[in-house]
Amino acid sequence: MTSPATPEDGPFVRPVDQSAGPMTLRSAEDVLAAVRVVLGFEPHDSIVLISAGGRHPLQARLDLPGPDCSGNELESVLDQLTVQLLVALRRASARCVVLVAYTGHDRLGRRCLRGLVRRLTRADISVAEALRTDGRRWYPLDHDRSDLTVIGVPYDVDSHPFVVAAVVEGRVVHSSRDDLAAALRPQPARVAEVDAARPQPPASADWVRAQGDRHAQTGTSPSPADAARLLVTIALTDVRETVWTGADRSEASAAVRFWADLVRCAPEDLVGDAAAVLAFYSWLSGDGAQAWCAVDRALEADPEQRLAQVVGDLLEAAFPPHEWESTRQALGFAS
Repeated sequence: MTSPATPEDGPFVRPVDQSAGPMTLRSAEDVLAAVRVVLGFEPHDSIVLISAGGRHPLQARLDLPGPDCSGNELESVLDQLTVQLLVALRRASARCVVLVAYTGHDRLGRRCLRGLVRRLTRADISVAEALRTDGRRWYPLDHDRSDLTVIGVPYDVDSHPFVVAAVVEGRVVHSSRDDLAAALRPQPARVAEVDAARPQPPASADWVRAQGDRHAQTGTSPSPADAARLLVTIALTDVRETVWTGADRSEASAAVRFWADLVRCAPEDLVGDAAAVLAFYSWLSGDGAQAWCAVDRALEADPEQRLAQVVGDLLEAAFPPHEWESTRQALGFAS
């Protein structure tokens, strides 16, 4: 394994693709900024993997075990994490990765990194870099300068070009996953307006699509009456299936904004189906973090929501969104 680069060391990782284009990682700070941009939030108590090369980019975030996890328990957890990662890496044909442990527990971070490096290497996956961060300093797992592994290197990616570019492009980078999830919580005043606009007769799938296209293009929100009608209509199984199976990946990002807005104004008894559609479009746009938050929101409202469960399965399996078109055709879904 190579030593983590300091700024003067030069390039150390290949370009990483994401929705806004490739990001070439030349330093640990580049990696940490890229993680924040790609995930859409700053991870905590997590292991993050970024692939370098392969058929398509892969980013994965997994929860770290607790610091009191015993030796045997930790080995079992790492075995399970490795199985999950290898399934995704093999699907992406990725043979080289970067690992980052986000934890303030030095010993836990090192044990997890070393365990994953050992397991991935045995599976013929090269680990280009492995480092830990406590949010203020990054610590290389190995380095020729042993002092860096102890004292770390201070960093701040708030003004990093990757993060600045994301903000300029209108992408919100949250400080934590909780903040990302909070962005889907109800807005009480709007929820009350939509609730007061009921009842509304259901419409057609074509009407739902037309509403989504119009508001996505104009950046506007539907009226309370239209929002109520959208929510009642998308609760119909046949309409919901027509909408998500006919989804176009090129329009997914715009659809995410529309459905996220609808989720925020939905009464609790109507939010589950809208959140499930949002989860699907989020996955299709490549925003796995928001997709998980939308899955959680949908299942919180309706534990049996089938589409949310399907999206959760897609995320668990790291199924690539770019294969949606061929998959849709193979399943016979109409565009």
